[in-house]
Amino acid sequence: MGIPQALGFADGQSAEEQWHLLETLHDETPEAEKRRAALAAATAAIHGQANAHGVELGYRYRTGATVPDHTPEPVQDRDPELYYRATTWPGARLPHAWLENGRRRCSTLDVTGQGRFVLLTGPGGERWHEAAREAALLTGLHVTVRGIGTRGGLRDPYGTWAALREVEASGAVLVRPDGHVAWRAADSGHAGELPQVMATVLATPPHHPGGEPPPTARPAP
Repeated sequence: MGIPQALGFADGQSAEEQWHLLETLHDETPEAEKRRAALAAATAAIHGQANAHGVELGYRYRTGATVPDHTPEPVQDRDPELYYRATTWPGARLPHAWLENGRRRCSTLDVTGQGRFVLLTGPGGERWHEAAREAALLTGLHVTVRGIGTRGGLRDPYGTWAALREVEASGAVLVRPDGHVAWRAADSGHAGELPQVMATVLATPPHHPGGEPPPTARPAP
């Protein structure tokens, strides 16, 4: 109730009276200045209810379908419930960054998820394509590789993804179908680990070509 009170609303007022209070809120009068200060205080008091970005976006899985990269979990230096700290730490939600796909603007969130495992990599990360094929042979599940900043790949025009990815350009971030990071690798030297990482994340027996794939697996195209 702090916001209506700060605006000067009270029982029994007509709609015209309340519109007048809104229209005069920014007048250069002591009364309007007092109401603006009260409104700012009332708005700040409900941040935890209305603007808890840390709660809405910052939740992380510490167990389950993730493979740790043995780096410490990032610590929030502000209120962790109010403020979201973007990170690709395994278990965290993939951060948003604007990219360009040809002439179309898209987000990192647009090119991941959607029922797929997606591996994001960059210049120098060519080895990840072969690693994804090997992972598909081992698990029976296709991994989509998307290059960012590579020839013919997605563009990172403002360097936003480069600032957020927390791995080298040749490294990779493996994103689960739910948009959370399953694993990340600092550089392409870890590409050979991807097949076993996928097997661990899926918690399924290895798929041997020529045999029956796991019930939920979709063979690589």
